[in-house]
Amino acid sequence: MHLGEQAYECLQHRLTDTEHGGFFEEHPFTAKLPRRQNPHMHLLEATLAMHGATQAPIWLGRATAMVGLFQRAFFDAETGSLGEYFDAQWRPIAGPESAVREPGHQFEWVWLLQQYIQASGRTDLNATTERLFQFGTRHGINPEGPMQGAVYDEVDKSGAPRARSMLMWPQTEYVKACVARFDATGQTVYRDKALAHWQLMRTRFFRQDGCNWINQVGPRGEPLVNDTLSRVLYHVVHSACERARLEKA
Repeated sequence: MHLGEQAYECLQHRLTDTEHGGFFEEHPFTAKLPRRQNPHMHLLEATLAMHGATQAPIWLGRATAMVGLFQRAFFDAETGSLGEYFDAQWRPIAGPESAVREPGHQFEWVWLLQQYIQASGRTDLNATTERLFQFGTRHGINPEGPMQGAVYDEVDKSGAPRARSMLMWPQTEYVKACVARFDATGQTVYRDKALAHWQLMRTRFFRQDGCNWINQVGPRGEPLVNDTLSRVLYHVVHSACERARLEKA
């Protein structure tokens, strides 16, 4: 745990944005733009994991800071969606990138916020979590064709698809989000959605050996990226663990 504390202290001393909040993405600081929600999402995940392992209040406080930045900057209250790219002051960046929405990240935040709610008792976040999930399911899931039900890579803030391709990792995050909604509501429809989507992954993305997968497919299910990327394994394993927990519930 000491190593985790050292790593966080390094972030605080080297990468903290004392003026606008959050962290810079590199050291030495070079005003790299756009700023992104994604690294802060993963920092929330790390601080929640450390709190789960230690029960130390300081880690929950650090998670709270990330949730505060999410509420202030990342969450688009007008649409119920998650912004991706920002200027130096955490305002949506000018240009087309300001409208980018990644359904996979929508669902990842649903799961993370549910973990945070359970750790902190912050039930005021329930409505936000529900809005994230509803935007993701309404606009981020392919409604037709051989890949019906799979999660798109990108939409815009109006919900229109920007990319009709489908990567593996957003599928895993949808499973986790459905589990989170089951945890929050107890409604079995979310349990059924999680199990059904896992089956979709098995039939449309996994190879016959049952352990490797096609990393990205097109609207007809055609492979776009054949490689099995090691960095996606983390998403797959985490999703499988949540599915296993769900089956025991």
